[in-house]
Amino acid sequence: MTPDDELGSERFVGAVGGGDQDLDRTGMRRTPQTDGDGPGSAARARRRREPGTAGAPGGPFSVPLSPYAMRFGKLGGCRAASASSRERRMSPDQSGGATPAGLMPIGELSRRSGVPVTVLRTWEERYGLPRPRRTPSGQRRYGETDRELLARVAALRERGMSLAAAMAYVKAQPEVVEPSVFASLRRRHPELDAQLLAKPVLLALSRAVEDECCARAERPLLLAGFQRREFYGASARRWAELARTSLAAVVFADFTRSGWSPPLPAEVALGADGPMLREWFLVCDAVDHQACLAGWEVPRSSPGPDRARRFEVVWSVDPQVVRDAAHVATTIALEELPALTDPVNTALAQPAPAASADLRRANGVMGRALAYLGPGRWPGRDEPPHWPGAA
Repeated sequence: MTPDDELGSERFVGAVGGGDQDLDRTGMRRTPQTDGDGPGSAARARRRREPGTAGAPGGPFSVPLSPYAMRFGKLGGCRAASASSRERRMSPDQSGGATPAGLMPIGELSRRSGVPVTVLRTWEERYGLPRPRRTPSGQRRYGETDRELLARVAALRERGMSLAAAMAYVKAQPEVVEPSVFASLRRRHPELDAQLLAKPVLLALSRAVEDECCARAERPLLLAGFQRREFYGASARRWAELARTSLAAVVFADFTRSGWSPPLPAEVALGADGPMLREWFLVCDAVDHQACLAGWEVPRSSPGPDRARRFEVVWSVDPQVVRDAAHVATTIALEELPALTDPVNTALAQPAPAASADLRRANGVMGRALAYLGPGRWPGRDEPPHWPGAA
């Protein structure tokens, strides 16, 4: 049995009055006695039958098990129940001082999450979750965020993900949903140089990333922001083909509602006040190929042709940058379309590999090339030449 199997067992041992109540303190099985044997046996049998007494269903030593506890917990003997009870009985002074506002001891976290105390401690040591804060007296305390993360782990386990993979996925997700792919990459990776590109150049770069992803990537996760649904409509046939060979293809725009009809791309409706409505982004995340770009549209002072629209853009083939962009976009997509959970979890289960020195050099060369394609690089022109097909 693997450690994950042990922690994920359906059998929760340790409830006195449950299946293991005939074990003594050393873990040895006691010799059973019948109700008619020995003095006082009738009284013992009566106490077992009376509600609210020790050993009776619902009595003080009968520990109700939550679905999370049954899913994750496997503890030995009676120590699990007694440790949990001890945590619940402990006053603030006994547990190391008053609990700061918004934080809770591990017993309270156990009660709210349904995960036994000893399992929480094992997870903390093995996976770094939950994440304790220290009081001035050195005691561990936990926040509501920890409970929410544990709930995410439980939901992923219920969908069949292994414990280790669920922990890795939840820890990699941002604790707060970030509403902008471009802003997130700029914040997390300040080393990325932003380039001012006109729409025809950005369109050509996007097409290159899509074609390379289609040609090289094995079952990629594809994510793209189109701003408005009419912009997506111009590329709908192309994206239907891209979706056919991908784990999942997800497009974002001002759709009237979110929906997914496989094998077509999933459509995520963006709110009218969302910053992603002014963003153009593309993410290709696969085991053998990673690339992303993200840009926001610079407001224009006066109306002009569509091809004169300009975007401030960052791009990268660094696997960690790509994975960060994927996490931001998929977090928003999963809120709208929970049905995407399985393909998204499959795509992001493995950690992103480290970028090589060659990849970093390629990023630098490509960044310089894009700088020469930006507006103002052609004498006598305020915008790049019109490329065929760049509507």
